[in-house]
Amino acid sequence: MTDKPTRELSRRDAIKIIAAAAGAAVLANIPAEWVKPDLEVGAIPAHAQTSGRAIAAGASDPDANFCFPLISTAAIIPPEAGIVLRYVITPSPGITILVPASLTGTIPTDGAGSVSLAIEVDTSSFNVGDTVTVTWSFDNPADGTDSDAQVFTSGGSGC
Repeated sequence: MTDKPTRELSRRDAIKIIAAAAGAAVLANIPAEWVKPDLEVGAIPAHAQTSGRAIAAGASDPDANFCFPLISTAAIIPPEAGIVLRYVITPSPGITILVPASLTGTIPTDGAGSVSLAIEVDTSSFNVGDTVTVTWSFDNPADGTDSDAQVFTSGGSGC
């Protein structure tokens, strides 16, 4: 028997062999003719959609009279009816809100894309400089993700 001399395979030679094998595999799988690619059409999930809508709360009132109902307003841009907006009322500590019954709630926009909320403050529970902040946001993130706030600041104490 004849002994053949052994030769070690270098890293460079191994990479060349692997690249040649990969190239051969790719070439073997190329179709003979051009095949039109498949196109899949679908809907984007609601959480990934953006509406482009914005909320504009009414002007803040730096000298509100808490003896009468405060009227908080908001409008969406562009206007659209039936979009549900969420409000969160944040009064200064010690202020009691009589109306609405809950400090959070929802109101759908009217035909002009607007909402209005009457807020009644307990007339014996506020002082000069106390505030009532109303933050408006979209109830459904698919309708929009913007928010805006309106601040009422008491110009007096008690009625």
